[in-house]
Amino acid sequence: MAFRFKQFFVADDRCAMKVGTDGVLLGAWSRVESLLGEPCRILDIGTGSGLVALMLAQQYTGADILGIDISPEAVGQANANFAASPWGNRLSAVAVPLQSCNAAGPFDIVVSNPPYFNNSLRAPERLRSAARHTDTLSYDELFLYSERLLASHGHLFLVLPADAEQVVRQIVGGCPALFLQQICYVHGTPAKPAKRMLLHFAKDAISGAVESSHLVLESQPNHRTPEYARLTEDFYL
Repeated sequence: MAFRFKQFFVADDRCAMKVGTDGVLLGAWSRVESLLGEPCRILDIGTGSGLVALMLAQQYTGADILGIDISPEAVGQANANFAASPWGNRLSAVAVPLQSCNAAGPFDIVVSNPPYFNNSLRAPERLRSAARHTDTLSYDELFLYSERLLASHGHLFLVLPADAEQVVRQIVGGCPALFLQQICYVHGTPAKPAKRMLLHFAKDAISGAVESSHLVLESQPNHRTPEYARLTEDFYL
């Protein structure tokens, strides 16, 4: 299936994980104003179809972006999506796990919409299960290797389940060079508890206080809230 955005389209028929709201949120929310027009390097961990990388290429006009994924099928599709975009010369993807990634660093920005289900039932299809569960990439490994690959001024952006907050805070407590800067709790509707959280970490502490916010996606079924519409207005048709 192909999804058309304002400046690019994404095919995902060869990917275990399809284009979804989590990726769109991460791609739209991962902004470092000082780097938007500057030369920089970005790593997208678990790139899948390349959706997040494409969104970042649109925003960060001076960036070279590398996507990595354990699925050769997904990497092939990501590279095809990249080649069809206006930014094909700045985008590439390779099939390699984060634990074995020896791409020349450091990176100014690392982003990931990672596998995050620890104890839920396994998806019956092997590739989809690997894409959804932390068997192939634990939270501890995600933070450890991201910290190593980031530049001294680097930024890490993630989308994770909201109920993983305490686990994440505990893990990051053991990463002395990563500091939580922002956390945004994502609610499907005003009456529902947060299901996701968007996280921004900095390699250097920019601020001692964590900026906390909430984002509601729909005021009613199929009606985006003004806040969600503003966040994604550069991307959604």
